[in-house]
Amino acid sequence: MQIRSSLRQLWRESRANPGFTALYIGGVAFAVAFTMVYAIIYYVNIAPLYPEYHRDTTSYAAYIQIRNDSTSSTQGSLISKKFIDEFIANSENIEFCSIIAPTRNEGATISTPNGTIKAVSKLTDRNFFRLYDYEFLAGRPFSEIEVESEKPFFVVITNTIAERVFGSPENAVGSEILIDYRPHKVV
Repeated sequence: MQIRSSLRQLWRESRANPGFTALYIGGVAFAVAFTMVYAIIYYVNIAPLYPEYHRDTTSYAAYIQIRNDSTSSTQGSLISKKFIDEFIANSENIEFCSIIAPTRNEGATISTPNGTIKAVSKLTDRNFFRLYDYEFLAGRPFSEIEVESEKPFFVVITNTIAERVFGSPENAVGSEILIDYRPHKVV
């Protein structure tokens, strides 16, 4: 019975002071909405979502800066493959590392019998597919031997490109594709 009388009193007071009631309800709604937006943004940044299932233990580095405190000089550079191989890959706290290097801003040119297609391309290594757990419709990620080989170049393509060029992802596996006018074997 006490809950019922409390609710009646709340209803009477809210009708007597509609301005304060709207202010209280609006304030609480704003606080809840702000908290939810913050929680959603936080979750999206660290949640293990496809294909980045290792987000909670992943670190990204693109630039290194060396500072000499005695001379107050600073030098900076993009991280190179040699730096990754000699320093990062051999660290005891790192399970595996991958290098991802975008090619050009305008993208790669894929030659087809019907003309050319512009596509975004990335140069990477085998560990890229350990870091990002992509599901393959056909084929597989490339092996370490394929990554290290000089020629032919090996490539993993999206299903959209496979359908536009070869008709289906299954037909693309093992085929050759011209990217920037150089032959690549689709794995």
